[in-house]
Amino acid sequence: MNRISAALLGISALALAACDGVEWHIFQGDDEGAAGPEKVASQKTADVEDETEEVPASPARKPALGEAEGTFALTGARLLTMAGDPIARGTILIEDGRISAVGADLDIPRGMPVIDAGGLTIIPGLVDMHVHHFGEAEGPLYIANGVTTVRNLWGTVQTVSLDRGAADGDYPGPRVYTPGPLTDGPEPVWGDQSLVVTSPEMMRGAVRAQKAAGFTAVKLYETMTPEIYRAGVAEAKAQGMKIYTHTPRAMTVEEVIALEVDSLEHLEDVHNALLPDGYEGGDGRRDYLQRWAAADEDKMRDLARKFAEKGVANSATLEVSINRYRDMMDTERFFESEQGAYVAKGIRDWWQGSADRSRPWLTPELVNAARDKQLRFVKILHDEGAPVLIGTDTPNPFIVQGFSLHDEMASFRDAGFTEEEILDIATRKAAAFLDASEEFGQIREGLRADLVIVEGDPLADLSVLRKPAGVIAGGRLYDRAALDDMLAEARAAAENSYVETVDEETPTEE
Repeated sequence: MNRISAALLGISALALAACDGVEWHIFQGDDEGAAGPEKVASQKTADVEDETEEVPASPARKPALGEAEGTFALTGARLLTMAGDPIARGTILIEDGRISAVGADLDIPRGMPVIDAGGLTIIPGLVDMHVHHFGEAEGPLYIANGVTTVRNLWGTVQTVSLDRGAADGDYPGPRVYTPGPLTDGPEPVWGDQSLVVTSPEMMRGAVRAQKAAGFTAVKLYETMTPEIYRAGVAEAKAQGMKIYTHTPRAMTVEEVIALEVDSLEHLEDVHNALLPDGYEGGDGRRDYLQRWAAADEDKMRDLARKFAEKGVANSATLEVSINRYRDMMDTERFFESEQGAYVAKGIRDWWQGSADRSRPWLTPELVNAARDKQLRFVKILHDEGAPVLIGTDTPNPFIVQGFSLHDEMASFRDAGFTEEEILDIATRKAAAFLDASEEFGQIREGLRADLVIVEGDPLADLSVLRKPAGVIAGGRLYDRAALDDMLAEARAAAENSYVETVDEETPTEE
């Protein structure tokens, strides 16, 4: 066993014993700073106890957004709590980074700093349910876009460190929920960057090792045999772990659904299950899009009912499954857009090269036809009662952290979801899927103070979420000026740095 790679995962002696004989192949990457992220400057309110005698019984001091951290009150805003009816003019009390009370008419404790949010709307923090989170520099892009939690789909010890750093306020970034490393079969798609298992016994040991290391979910990939895959699913269930998965190449999506996994990523293999009878296959690289364009709507409904019956969620990641092809056809428009400014020069070269190789076989008609069918299927999943998740698969080409979640939500609106349904999926339902309903996802007493403050009404227009007036992450409030400063620094970093061009084999998913 490769004990260096095992140590990278943070695996204990118990885990090593459980996984004796397993050969580990882990993407090691650059772990610089993982153990102790550099502190960022933050503004804090004066100590409440020191101020108590000087503050009148009726709270009058209203600091500007950005002065508060940990303990303060927000007053006068419309609250979309996702826990009941909206509150027209509500108050939120935050103590030690958690919500201590919510209501329309609350007594504010003597000495508590008060922020007047009159005329604004407050919602729970947004969740991107499929990302690959690699470093602190990405954190501000999420926070500036109101994304306070992410589900990372390729875990390492560095991922755990990123979550701890965000929780401690060492850097502005989202809380991170993650499985262990991407686990694949004998011919791994991502080579030695993956954890490779070659037998059912190794698979069971790998799952036990991840459980012992503290991971609560596994990520299963594409080149496992059915026997290895089934062993992994069974062991994960026995260990009480969630199962996030692609469809193995040697299996069908119906076979994966029958095993009652927790989530299927990217609508993997769904297009093959929806082909009309007699379909003879597509044309080379166009085949994926052609199969989606040909999808049979009657079969969509039958398959959606299978997902619903087994409770399997779909993280469609429309940004990577279809929307990026539109950007590939017009890279100039993308790179001149707001989010294009946050792509480092070398990464831009990589993305441009990817587009250049794809453009000869892409047409607007084909992309739009495939997109219409994907949107239709996602809506049918929802209509049939199958759970859906809103995720992006950032940072794949043309998918920028934070910004892309708004594009994904806009695609759900195109599919026919209402604004309220989309917000519910991106907040409350995301937390419920992660078994974290007592941590985040709503505005109610006891939950983490993860909030987005906006001008306008997101129930009428989701685009108001793209430029929040403020974001609160774990009780730390960033006003618009602070968010703009974060973004300015990120733009400068992208402009002044050159990340070496990455080839096609990168540790994110196509």
